[in-house]
Amino acid sequence: MESELVKRGEEVYQRKKEEWERLYPEKIIAIEVEKEDLAGVGDNIDEVCEKALNKYPESKFFFRKVGPCRAAGYLYNL
Repeated sequence: MESELVKRGEEVYQRKKEEWERLYPEKIIAIEVEKEDLAGVGDNIDEVCEKALNKYPESKFFFRKVGPCRAAGYLYNL
């Protein structure tokens, strides 16, 4: 059973998939699901989390690897 955050994060990703896969192949991204905004991009969770928290310090994020395999500790719930 997926949480609402995961479901919404994946929905945002699917809507913006074409652009993000072109711009950020194989990167890890953080999506701020309430604003449907890309909160951070990087090569590892720590880097992406830091960027996301700097941009949206009070938010919850959906993390995923850009591309067909979303593996990457894809949920971060502060």
